[in-house]
Amino acid sequence: MQQLVEGLERLATLSQHAGLPRLAAEAQQAAAQASQTRFNVAVLGQFKRGKSSVLNALIGQALLPTDVLPTTGVVTVVSALDDASLLVTDAAGNVQPAPMAALAELITEEQNPHNQKGILKVTVPCRCSLTESGLDLVDTPGLGSIFQHSAHRAREFLPRVDVALLVLGADPPLTGEELELAVEASQVASALWVVVNKADLWGDSQGKVLDCTARVLREKLPVPFQGPWPVSAKRALEEGFDPGIDQLRNQLLQLAREKRQVMAIASARRTLKVLAEQALSHCRLQEHALTAPLAQLEASMATFREEVRHADDLALAAMVRARQAFRLDLAKLEEVRQNEERRMLQSVRRPCLRFALGASTNRQALDRFLRESLPGLVQGALEAVSAAYWRELQAAYAAYSQELSQAFGRLLQPIGLLAKKLFDVDIAGFSPPPLPPPAALPACDPVIPALALDWGWLRSLAFKLLPARLRAPVAVARGRQLASEWWRRGYGELQARYTELVDETVRRGQAVMEKRRWQLEQEILATLEAARKARAQGEAQVATELSRLHRLQAELETLLALTQS
Repeated sequence: MQQLVEGLERLATLSQHAGLPRLAAEAQQAAAQASQTRFNVAVLGQFKRGKSSVLNALIGQALLPTDVLPTTGVVTVVSALDDASLLVTDAAGNVQPAPMAALAELITEEQNPHNQKGILKVTVPCRCSLTESGLDLVDTPGLGSIFQHSAHRAREFLPRVDVALLVLGADPPLTGEELELAVEASQVASALWVVVNKADLWGDSQGKVLDCTARVLREKLPVPFQGPWPVSAKRALEEGFDPGIDQLRNQLLQLAREKRQVMAIASARRTLKVLAEQALSHCRLQEHALTAPLAQLEASMATFREEVRHADDLALAAMVRARQAFRLDLAKLEEVRQNEERRMLQSVRRPCLRFALGASTNRQALDRFLRESLPGLVQGALEAVSAAYWRELQAAYAAYSQELSQAFGRLLQPIGLLAKKLFDVDIAGFSPPPLPPPAALPACDPVIPALALDWGWLRSLAFKLLPARLRAPVAVARGRQLASEWWRRGYGELQARYTELVDETVRRGQAVMEKRRWQLEQEILATLEAARKARAQGEAQVATELSRLHRLQAELETLLALTQS
């Protein structure tokens, strides 16, 4: 173990000198974890399976935020830290403390949409039986969500997983994407454990759910797995006990007691291998740029630039085609509008009749009554229509996002192959970028019109003099006239705002794609440009850089050898 700890510390130093601060920070944190003989248990699965709730149940308190929406968007590590502050690691590897109260605003999609704050992970201090036993509990973003960047981060974290705890549900019991994730996890993790959450909702079907899940996993997985165990995180948190959660906690504690040293060594070895290989890839790119014939390098860079720009031009055309997938079902929404307007106008009748049968008999009193009574009816109908628009928008966005990402992926695949051919390196950045989800729409609040609608002196006089049973139709007509005017204005405002929202969502998607094109170019060309400048300074500078790279590569190869012992 000591050799692996020293190897990770050395890798941190080498990465810092090589201009790779993110790798340096991750290696340093891994060294600290290994020196304490700690290993991680990462909770994986699709969004809304209750991964965060399962972790909270294992911990014994509602530490991590949960919600009805897909919640966790950033890898979150629960560890036995002495400090009471969060540790926030950004994409560059910098670590800063943050108050515990800021957890939700850092890791949730609602308060940090699309991980706009650029957070790599957040470490949460918590002392409980599991973390005290040597476990770090890792909450990962869910797969299968419209927040595609979250799924990317979950899979990116897979090589660092020691025990993969796959959380499934009963409806459906096992999706194709979850099965694919289980296969991936079984290939990289030391152990795969499976639990099926929400057991309190199964009734008599529990046995069938568990048997079906176990049979499919046995057929598809190349290695043995533990489980599936039925658990109810909700019951554990609300009632203080669940037999499944209790069994799972005891199994993890037993694993820590019996195999903590073995698991920690495997964790350190796996992390050292992943990070060292990333550093070696960076070195090979630099070496290629320093040793390739200058004319060839210039030509390769020019070819690469041209192909990236060509892909960007094609991507713009693909965006236009993908935009066609962003369609709201207008016929469906019109049916909703008509139904809600009909129900709203019908609901106006009752308060108007109640007023007409009362003591007041003048128009001004009727208008005051309507001004107080009708806004809630109109607003409720508009909110129902707005909710239908939002559901349709989400469905249209999902189709648009999938179409655009697939199109962009097809365009970028030959660019990745070109980078391999020209520079002999694998460029991870050629994956299609995730798209930001639609922004939330504020509640519709239409302006209430003035009450000076058509109401001549003759009608006012008639309303005052007529008996109650004859005043009623006049009052109902007045109420419906006013409600229709409010509805017309409110629905027009609603349509305009959703049109703006669709346009804004498309613009944001296009901006992400355009930014990715720039990033793709910069990720590789910045390194190549630096090498070209070194060559412009003369052969002595090139020799110095190559000597540095060779020493670095030799050390990295030595570190990789540690992972094989």
